[in-house]
Amino acid sequence: MILESEKRIIKTGDHRICLEDPLNPGRCIKVVKPEKTVRKMGIKRTVRTSQYIKRRYRIDDLNKAEYEMIQKLPDELKLYLPANISWGYENEESILSMDRPKDYDGKYSLTVQEFAAANGKILNNAFWDHVKKIVEIMVKYDLPFFHTFQDGNNMIIQKVTDDDWRPVLIDFKPWGIKE
Repeated sequence: MILESEKRIIKTGDHRICLEDPLNPGRCIKVVKPEKTVRKMGIKRTVRTSQYIKRRYRIDDLNKAEYEMIQKLPDELKLYLPANISWGYENEESILSMDRPKDYDGKYSLTVQEFAAANGKILNNAFWDHVKKIVEIMVKYDLPFFHTFQDGNNMIIQKVTDDDWRPVLIDFKPWGIKE
């Protein structure tokens, strides 16, 4: 397992940890958490995350499944994904890797939730025009919304210029994808 102490944690999700790649801070890697806490009939217990994903979603390798799903997305939606997404193994652990979006000032872009917590409402028309376009694409191709709009942690606001902001989708697990 990639040790969390070896890499800087960017975010922790329900099933995975997103870490800064120590060899290239401009990239992040997603790894499946070793364990997670689940509640069944009011009783909490710790289970291996990979086993939980396999039982609940019938997926053997979440990162590989996500990568394969990304490859099937329409090109017009891929414009809203991070650049240079790749998948592979490191020390027998499945890794999903991608570039970290940066703003025009060189700072790493914030998630919608981080931005809203620091600045309040998102009052950029270009950003909302892009969000509308994403929704239109997803409806057009009958795609699930990937938790995209759930809590603001799965979409980044990338400031291309002071006035031109665009959303970047950073979580696209294959729940509900129609084959």
